[in-house]
Amino acid sequence: MSGRRGSRTEWQFALWTDLTRPELAELFPEPEGLVFPGLDDIFRVVPVRHPWWPELGIRFDLCYRVAGGPSDWETGEWLVTAGGRIG
Repeated sequence: MSGRRGSRTEWQFALWTDLTRPELAELFPEPEGLVFPGLDDIFRVVPVRHPWWPELGIRFDLCYRVAGGPSDWETGEWLVTAGGRIG
């Protein structure tokens, strides 16, 4: 993924799963799956590598099964207050 913000288009899909963190890590070990520091307890990132449009990044954020939810991530509060994407 590009280190420069805005240098390419990125499609991100957040999908809720009924899988635990260890189950998703087993299904998508590195380098196929990865975690972002600070968000590693919320979801596992699975980028899609494709040959047809190198400037397009596609990634799936696979959220772990959450007991006692909804969490701030599920409700969207984290995205609004700490995510910095709205403004």
